[in-house]
Amino acid sequence: MVSIKTKEKFEDWKKNFKETLEGYDYFTDFNKVVKKAGKYKKELDLISSIINKNRTIKTKSTREKNIKKEFLDLVEEEPSVLKCIPLL
Repeated sequence: MVSIKTKEKFEDWKKNFKETLEGYDYFTDFNKVVKKAGKYKKELDLISSIINKNRTIKTKSTREKNIKKEFLDLVEEEPSVLKCIPLL
């Protein structure tokens, strides 16, 4: 549950938000992202498989616990997955 103070901070931030004509590419170098994502394809696929496998679990807390446990297990098995975390 989101606290009232958090909601107020968000609303304050939103009121001060300025429109821009810039696209997402102004903020993100997508060519660089694609290049790096390709470099870590195996690791990203492993992480993605954990999320996809748990999509059908209806209870959010159970789904989150499963994903966390499976991710920690994956890190033990394949420590190389940690290299791609900054991309996420």
